Amino acid sequence: MRWQQTEFLLKGVYLGLLVLVGLQAPTWQQGLQTALITLGGLVLCLGIAAVQKLREGYRVRGRLIGFILFLILENPVLVYAGLLLGLTLGAYLILNRELDETLLLAPILGGAILGQVFWFLRHVRDRRIRLWAGLGLAAAIVGGTIAYLQFETIFTISQRDMVAWLLLLGIPGFYLLTFAGMVEESEIESAAICSALGVGLWILAENQSPTFKTLALVLPLAIYFLYTRRILPGLRVFKHVLRGISYAKVGRYRQALVSLGRAVQLDPNNTLARETLWRVHQDIDFTTLINDPETLAVVDFELCLERVSWLLLLSKPKPEQIQEAHRLLDLVSSQRPGLVPRCNYWRAVAFTHQHNFDQAAEALASVLAIPENDSTQRRSVLLPAWQLAIMLHPEMKRRVGIPMLASPGGRMEAIAAVERQLANIPDDPGAWDLKRILYSELTEDAYKSKSEPGASATGEVKPAADFDHEYVHQLGLALLDDKERWQRGCEYLRIAGRGLPTKAPAFFIQMAKAHERAGATQAMWEHYQQAMQAGKVAKPANLSAEDKEALFAAVKQLGEHAQSQGNTDEALSCFKFYTEYERAGMETYRTLAQLFEKKSKETPDAGEDPIWLALHCTLHALTYDPKDKDLLERKDRYYYSISAPELKRRLEHVYKWFDVDYCKQKARWVLEKGGGDLDLLDWASHLVELATVAEPDSLSARVLRARIQRMRGESDQAIETLEKIRANKPEKFKTTEEEEAWFLTHRLLGEMYVDDKPDQAVMCLLEFRNSPKSGANTMFNLGKAYENLGDKNRALRCYEQVVAFEGNPLVYDAQEAMDRLRGAGSSSFS
Repeated sequence: MRWQQTEFLLKGVYLGLLVLVGLQAPTWQQGLQTALITLGGLVLCLGIAAVQKLREGYRVRGRLIGFILFLILENPVLVYAGLLLGLTLGAYLILNRELDETLLLAPILGGAILGQVFWFLRHVRDRRIRLWAGLGLAAAIVGGTIAYLQFETIFTISQRDMVAWLLLLGIPGFYLLTFAGMVEESEIESAAICSALGVGLWILAENQSPTFKTLALVLPLAIYFLYTRRILPGLRVFKHVLRGISYAKVGRYRQALVSLGRAVQLDPNNTLARETLWRVHQDIDFTTLINDPETLAVVDFELCLERVSWLLLLSKPKPEQIQEAHRLLDLVSSQRPGLVPRCNYWRAVAFTHQHNFDQAAEALASVLAIPENDSTQRRSVLLPAWQLAIMLHPEMKRRVGIPMLASPGGRMEAIAAVERQLANIPDDPGAWDLKRILYSELTEDAYKSKSEPGASATGEVKPAADFDHEYVHQLGLALLDDKERWQRGCEYLRIAGRGLPTKAPAFFIQMAKAHERAGATQAMWEHYQQAMQAGKVAKPANLSAEDKEALFAAVKQLGEHAQSQGNTDEALSCFKFYTEYERAGMETYRTLAQLFEKKSKETPDAGEDPIWLALHCTLHALTYDPKDKDLLERKDRYYYSISAPELKRRLEHVYKWFDVDYCKQKARWVLEKGGGDLDLLDWASHLVELATVAEPDSLSARVLRARIQRMRGESDQAIETLEKIRANKPEKFKTTEEEEAWFLTHRLLGEMYVDDKPDQAVMCLLEFRNSPKSGANTMFNLGKAYENLGDKNRALRCYEQVVAFEGNPLVYDAQEAMDRLRGAGSSSFS
């Protein structure tokens, strides 16, 4: 069984022995005798421990209390043995042999079981659960004891009172066992103590007032919560500190470091624990630690480095202090490789104090050299290392600082160290001094050496991390109006633009204007071009209103310049981007249409025919003013320029904006207004072909084709087209226009069949009569068809309906037909 578990078992046995003594109903003299024997056992065992330590070479040296505390903490077995053996002997001497053996053994056995319960609850990890579990255990003990005493009458009042007093007087002994034990005190021991307190007070309060009984239960409960929540955490730390001090005073440094390290772990902000741990480290002779691996394993190497810093940051460290620092650094670096960068920094400081500049430079350069995998330990000393290399000693600046700043990524590494420091301490004066030095000579090449390849506001590199782009922006603005250093200001602004993408377009515009003032026209246009590229990357929606307005003014200016120079591609690039401006308007799209049309003439064999883009821009421009004469002429011209096969190839991409209605309406206009002009009919036919490609199932487009064929004199082809429509009536018309086309098909066929196929003409014209557009003309043609079929009665009725349309030009022809039919003889109408 492990000693830690044995401790809890023995604590329970101790409580059981107290109950056993109380059951003997001892007199006050016997009780005092038992207490003295118990105390004597403790003193005897501590005396044995003292003799052993003195023989081992330990000396009291006037620190008696510290030595006694050391003996108690160092010898938990002897402390337990002294208390338990003394109490056992005291109980034996007053033992009543007439009592039942079961009654004698029951308290001890019950105490042992209670100790195992303590052990189990001690290992509950969650402190809150452990707190409430201890409370539950205390309540169970107190409640169970009170219930037992209420129903059990074998104990006399004097026995009960003696048990109560012994429990109360035994609490210090139980606390001493807890204090001396190897296991940290927990809520469970507090619960046991409060249980003993509660049982003792309740027994003593049995013959007292109800208020005293209530107090007997409430007081232990209050003590339990107060002690475990307010006192125990700090007391636990204090015990470890006290243990560490006791060990340190007798030269047991390993145990002292373990105890003090545990105290700092429990409360890192505890001043007493940290200061004591620091003093112990100061007292250690580290030259002997190499041969003491057990002590070495518990040394706080962070404190060692703190001591090094204390030694080396003195105004004038003595040679022996520098040598001590070197010894500590050798120890730390040999035992903790991860701390080597920090050790090398302090070595550089130590060698600098000794004017050993060669070794100082070597150590410092090893810290500043950029590793493949950086570490937090290196970063923690990177700023002071750069300060030493650049600001603190001229020899270090010459040997290390200047060469390291000139190396790839060196200056940016130093800047990153400064920025990390200022992110934590914004007002650090030393960091600000170094920052001014580093940024004052920063170049674009130095910036790029640390940046990662990839997209940015300038399209070259990603912005560097741990870098103050806004500070560089301010540096650039301050120099931009300087006639001698304006180019340096431009360099700063280009750097700033990489990390401030939403401001980069404005930076490039400022640079363009600076070049314009200097008469560098070509560079001006190049910076306007860069402003446009930066705007594309940053997205116009992310820019401020002022910067967006300035950007698009520059883009328009750039586009107009390219247009004047005949650079169509450059102009197109500018004006296409300009359309993202909410104020672009109709003229921008008109300009784009002109440019695309020009490009189509310059490169007629281009894979992507620019005339389509010109058409698209024209249609967009017409949304601003549908009656613009120039745009309408362009629309006619562009639609005439595109071919049906090309439309078919591009249909998936242009279908959303291709104006099919325009094709059909324009074709109708030609048919109605063109007067049969063949050239116009060719135009109409072209538009109908486009409409048919865009909407292959369109009845109205096919009817238009038939009308064109008829006007060209291609009657057979027209009839064939119309008959195909007639033979395939859709279940439902998609639009009113399609329904009208269906009826128009039958009207046209009826008119064309009236002389040659009057029977078919009748069928077609009867279908057309279902159209709201049928009228006198329909009835006149239907009368002619009936007349050609020899059905004069139906013909006469049709003509009569035509005559009913007063003012219609066909009234006279219908009247003449009626007279003709009636003059043919009445027999024909019977």
